[in-house]
Amino acid sequence: MNLTYLQSKNNLKICSYNNILLHSAYNPEKEAERFVQAISIDFTPKYITVTGPALSYCLPFLKQRFAYSKFICIHYTNQFDNDESPWDKIIYSKDSVQNQLFSYIGEEDASSVLFLSWKPSESAFPEEYKKTWYEIKQFLTTSKNVLATRMYFNKRWTKNSIRFLNYISHINQISCDRTLPILITASGPSLSPMLPVIKQLRTQFYLIAVSSSLYPLLHYNIIPDAAISTDGGYWAKKHLDVLKFFNIPPIPLFLSPESAISADLLKTSQIIPLCYGDGVETILLDYCNIPCIKAVRNGTVAGTATELAFSLTDKFVYAVGLDLTTSKGFQHAQPNNLELGATSKDYRLIPLSTRTAIQSFNSESLSVYKNWFSSRNSEFERRFVRVYHKNNPLLEHFGNIKEIPHTVFEEQMKNGPEKTRPISVPLNNLIATNREKISSMLLQIKSELIKAKNNLTPITDLNKELLLWIKTVSLGEYLILEKTKGPINDKIILDFEDIL
Repeated sequence: MNLTYLQSKNNLKICSYNNILLHSAYNPEKEAERFVQAISIDFTPKYITVTGPALSYCLPFLKQRFAYSKFICIHYTNQFDNDESPWDKIIYSKDSVQNQLFSYIGEEDASSVLFLSWKPSESAFPEEYKKTWYEIKQFLTTSKNVLATRMYFNKRWTKNSIRFLNYISHINQISCDRTLPILITASGPSLSPMLPVIKQLRTQFYLIAVSSSLYPLLHYNIIPDAAISTDGGYWAKKHLDVLKFFNIPPIPLFLSPESAISADLLKTSQIIPLCYGDGVETILLDYCNIPCIKAVRNGTVAGTATELAFSLTDKFVYAVGLDLTTSKGFQHAQPNNLELGATSKDYRLIPLSTRTAIQSFNSESLSVYKNWFSSRNSEFERRFVRVYHKNNPLLEHFGNIKEIPHTVFEEQMKNGPEKTRPISVPLNNLIATNREKISSMLLQIKSELIKAKNNLTPITDLNKELLLWIKTVSLGEYLILEKTKGPINDKIILDFEDIL
């Protein structure tokens, strides 16, 4: 249906869609003013989001009432793409509303958003309205989960970053040929039947292994050009530990400082540091003069690996084993280091079959990861391809992401150039030990925190770097004090001392 423009009784421009008026036929400005006056809230919103505002008559009245807020518009149709109203952000519902909100607002401010719906648009765009508000709900749920994860793991991730800089000594720089495609291996069950194909075509592409896929690759005598790990948890460390089991040359590791990895691997491995640019790891890397490459933070390491691969090649980026769905039996390609540990705990009352059945239940996190891949832009969809064995079709599909059987992949690789240089090479100079340097820096920050506490300095008056440290080690306290404009308390000092 097309948007129809009309004129109101007081000679203002209005419109209708599917014969439903989106504004008052008499006085659209008065209608918008009443809409804003009817808003009843007990907090000061940082962001105000309006779904389906049509010609945006409500915006001036919103700005008048909420002078310090930012304003987001979600249009239900691209026919408003010439909307020149001064919204801070315009979103179209045909794209992923959830991802765009998360990218613009982030998880910390999700609870400070006021969501409003322009009522006439609900009737004119019933399906778009339903989809958009479902995605708003998903945005709030995801934000809550991410915030809870950060509150629980932030200190561990910070300790990992400090250990990373204390022990790292061998740093690599990128050296890859941009005319070669890149293949990313994840650890879904569909990786297993693709291993012979990967081995056969090994010289036709760069191979970057997500750490959970290292064991099956190495077990099949396939050595990747590099591995990547961004997870700060114990299980990620176990995946990297398999490098100790095989007598192979060092594999370059793309690692964020917050990644979990054993100290001995940090000392001996060729590391290519990744930096997201949004946390204290950036401060630490700069302070120690550690070179790094820019990475994009995602809920899944496969997402970060894909964005990284796009920055390293001008060709296609392929992925195998990227299932992101539960299945009967093992959830990962075998062998798997975590499975070796779990097997030792199987017994008669809880055998292997029971454990794998429980693992096959739907996972909310997998749905989040799948949604991320399903909602990428057209450039991502053009260059990213999932590959599967023709006898083992993929069970889940990611939006418009291309999927090809291994026979097509083999044909595409057949006439391409062969790899002639490594994906990375070591830097000439060794990295100096940073232990004393970092210790001195942290003690200085502690001194500044104690001084701010004693002076009763409101948390909102502190510099950005100090605020970042507080958010990192004591996020829950930060969120409370930001709203109350209170000073640093003893809990923040104790939390900071816990990372020393």
